[in-house]
Amino acid sequence: GGGDAGAQAGGEGGQVSKSGQKHDPLDPQREQVYEAESDVWPAEEADMLTLEELRWQLEEIQGSAWFKKAFPRAKRIPLMDGRGDQYSRGGPDGIHLIKRSRHIDVLIHEVAHVVAPVGVEWHGSLYCGIELYIVGKYFGSKTKVELRRAFRRRGVRHDPRVARYGRVA
Repeated sequence: GGGDAGAQAGGEGGQVSKSGQKHDPLDPQREQVYEAESDVWPAEEADMLTLEELRWQLEEIQGSAWFKKAFPRAKRIPLMDGRGDQYSRGGPDGIHLIKRSRHIDVLIHEVAHVVAPVGVEWHGSLYCGIELYIVGKYFGSKTKVELRRAFRRRGVRHDPRVARYGRVA
């Protein structure tokens, strides 16, 4: 899971990684973040969900006290069918999930993009802290520790304060 998510920052040219993604100097951790996520949620084991099931999960997340406290300025996040797009993505207009990415871990990845402050590196330290925070609240501390360890193995930096408290700035 997560391998198709958030590829908006792609630049022209660059080296191609073993997964076929071009290395992006503006988003240098992208590939390692996807690999760490795949270590925790192997795509072949992930449950495929319908858009309706994912919308329900998204409503649960947005309605939770922890989410409202950590992201008080977050507006309601629309979830849309991403068919026709090359990648799933999350941003100011909401989350677009292509059919093969309709897994809960990809939804969480994209929610982190939506609530991350505008202008931060797509898969940088701050974003990864936000993702770890949401993973911990949604899946529990065991999964959060597993993802943090996968980040460490893959050389992914994350903001530990944000990962712990969720608040940015």
